Amino acid sequence: MSASDPMLIDPPAPNGAASRAAWRALRRDRSLLTALAAVHAEMGDVFSLPLPGFSPVVLVGPAAARFVMLGPEGDLSWRFEKDPVARLLRHGVLVEDGAAHDALRTLMTPALHRRMIDAEVDTMARCVDARLDGWPSDGHVDALDEMRAIALAVLTETLFGVDIAPDLERLWRVILRTLAYISPGVWIVWPDAPRPGYGRALRKMDGYLHRLIAQRRAAERGGGAGRDDLLGVLVHSDLSDDMIRDQLLTMLIAGHD
Repeated sequence: MSASDPMLIDPPAPNGAASRAAWRALRRDRSLLTALAAVHAEMGDVFSLPLPGFSPVVLVGPAAARFVMLGPEGDLSWRFEKDPVARLLRHGVLVEDGAAHDALRTLMTPALHRRMIDAEVDTMARCVDARLDGWPSDGHVDALDEMRAIALAVLTETLFGVDIAPDLERLWRVILRTLAYISPGVWIVWPDAPRPGYGRALRKMDGYLHRLIAQRRAAERGGGAGRDDLLGVLVHSDLSDDMIRDQLLTMLIAGHD
C-alpha cells in the first residue's frame, strides 16, 4: 500500500443529502440495508458512519472487496467479540484470525478443493431435482424459500454426507431464526443490545450439529467406510466436538448464504 491508496484516505461522513435520503429509506422500508444503500448512492463506494462509540467504514464494490480480502495480513481483523457473528460461530474459520485461521483453513481446504466439487455435480443435480419434484403443477412457490431449501440440501449432502430432507420441516424455523440472529439489525450500531428470543433455536441448531458429529464418529467406530467430505476431515482431526460444531455451523450459514 502507499500513502496515495484511496482506501487509506479518511473516508467522508454522510452529508446532509445522504442523511436525508437514509432517513427517508429507513422510514419507508424499516431496513438498515436500504438506508445504507441510500447513503451509498449519495456518497460513493467508501464512506464512514460516525456513531456514538462506534465509527464503521463502509466499503462497496470489487476494489473494496479486493482491498479487504488481499490487503496486508494483520491490518484487518475478522473477529469482533461483540459481533453476533462471532458469538454464533464462536471459533469458526470465518471469524478467526492469524495462525488459528490459517490452521483451520489448511485443515478444511482438501474437502473444498475443486476436484471434490467436480465429483459432487451429480449430487447437486439430484438435490435440485428432488426439490423441483415437489413443486405444484400450477400456482406459485416462494422462490427465496425454495432456493434456501436447495442450497441447504446441496450443502449438507456434499459437505456433511447427510440428507437434510427428513429433518428440514422440523429445522426450517430453527435455521431461519439462526440466520436472523446475524441479520442486519440494531446490533450493528449497538453491539451490546439485548438479543432475547434466540436461545431455544440456537440450542436446537447446536443439538442437530452435535448429533451429526456423534453419528459419524459412531459409524466409523462401527467399521463404516470413512468419508473424505468436510465432516469426515474434521472428525479425523484433533479438533474437539465443539470446534467441529463451529466449523459446520460456519459452513452451513456461509454456504447457504
